[in-house]
Amino acid sequence: MRNLVFGRGATDRRRRSVRKLELAALSRYLSVESAKLQARDAAMLKTDTRQANWRRANPAKYNAHLAVQRAVKAGELEKQACEVCGIEMVDAHHDQYDDPLKVRWLCRRHHTRLHHYGEDMFPIRNGL
Repeated sequence: MRNLVFGRGATDRRRRSVRKLELAALSRYLSVESAKLQARDAAMLKTDTRQANWRRANPAKYNAHLAVQRAVKAGELEKQACEVCGIEMVDAHHDQYDDPLKVRWLCRRHHTRLHHYGEDMFPIRNGL
């Protein structure tokens, strides 16, 4: 009987009205969350630590580092032993930042030496 009094159009109008209210609430929520994220990012940009300064100065390197971290955590990339000495505790070294998941696994000692002395210092170990 209710449909006879109000007609089907009234129900559709109510649904649209409720949907508009839901979308407005969602929009307000997202704008608050966005403001929180922007405030956090602005605060991070204002920090004057060596680490924050390096991240701002080297965005490609930092993004590659984050990509490797995410891939290792997700199980898409598996840490290997050091290419030079075989130690299990390793860092990821990027030869090219264009392909962030293509890395060489080096222990801290050999990774720092590679950066200090250059690329020709270490032969790539295959099958050893």
